Amino acid sequence: MNAAQVQQQISTQRAENLTLKPVLQLGKVVWTRNFVALFPNETQLNTAVHTVLQKYQFGDWGLVSIRSKALNDEALDATSPGRVVAKYNIKAPNGRYVDIFVITEWDRSATTLMLPEDY
Repeated sequence: MNAAQVQQQISTQRAENLTLKPVLQLGKVVWTRNFVALFPNETQLNTAVHTVLQKYQFGDWGLVSIRSKALNDEALDATSPGRVVAKYNIKAPNGRYVDIFVITEWDRSATTLMLPEDY
């Protein structure tokens, strides 16, 4: 199997793993000051958080590497839970695109939204 076929197989498996029910418990959802500073008002902040967490909670890990996606999928196993990390590129209200990270702790006690400089 060549590299392109392996990539296609992984992409197919990822699509099959996406589900219509949440795959991840988020715990307490928090965000950093830098993340909040992207949004001029609470409505825009809440909309962004909701949009990102909808993807995340349903198994869309965004722009992380294939290896990180596989580790996230493994971390969903209740017998050996691990930390889950996703990366998204979102459009901030100022029109600029920014990368953000979403991280859920191994014990599912908290999920944090942050900018790369907060990591």
